[in-house]
Amino acid sequence: MTRNSEAGSPRSTKHWLLLIVGVIITIIIKYLGIKVPSAYTPAAILTSIAIPLISYFVILGILAVIISAVKRSIRQHWFAVLAWLFFIAGMFDLVVGGYNVFILRPKLERDIASLVESGALDNSRKAVSQRTPVIRTINGKLVDYSIHYDSTKWTRDSDTMGDAEYMFAHIDGDVGAMVIAERIPLPQKTLRATVIENIKAVSSGFELLGEEPVVVTGASGFRLRFRAKIDGVDLTYSGLYCSGKDATIQLITFTGSNLFEQYREDMEDFQRGLIVATP
Repeated sequence: MTRNSEAGSPRSTKHWLLLIVGVIITIIIKYLGIKVPSAYTPAAILTSIAIPLISYFVILGILAVIISAVKRSIRQHWFAVLAWLFFIAGMFDLVVGGYNVFILRPKLERDIASLVESGALDNSRKAVSQRTPVIRTINGKLVDYSIHYDSTKWTRDSDTMGDAEYMFAHIDGDVGAMVIAERIPLPQKTLRATVIENIKAVSSGFELLGEEPVVVTGASGFRLRFRAKIDGVDLTYSGLYCSGKDATIQLITFTGSNLFEQYREDMEDFQRGLIVATP
């Protein structure tokens, strides 16, 4: 009698075990799917695991209700069905995720390393760099400046974020650029302190890599190179900052820290297209 009672219980030990095993497998596979965990903050890692886990609970919970309703006993069968569904989902993650993490990803990394070693990827980039430049120009909306850029390397984004007046993306998809223009001129010392203070406020692990004076057509300026983690992503920036008689302009380029040296020339060549109008 006790045995049958336990088997019919809506929350038997077996069902709890199935649910826990499914959850643990899902957590492990999602964590292993993060390629470089050290590049992310604990909060970012927790979020990347929690979101799919919560989605599983919602979707499988609804499915369990439907299946239990078909059996006309939602209260008795819902938890058991949910436990089995989560266990099956965990096994699916184990097979598919395990294949991606332990077989497919290492194979892709070996293939990419082989291409890099053979020079095939470098040849691809050389082909891009050897294209005939097509120069386009954008003009400031509130401040009188212009940027001349090579449209075979850069595309202008239709959307912007924050204070950016324009945003651009490199054709490789791994580099971004933004223009922030303000009508209030700032002394260079104040501008430098403000830039560093602002980036520290929204990032962690700030590291100043270098700075140098830069002569901009129509104004004087300086370049800052720095590294910081934003939302757990390790980025390196090359920012051109200048202040003219009637304006302050920031032309900021950024990419993953592991890619900076690869794209540094393109990033700083893009900055050389800035012209600040003088009255």
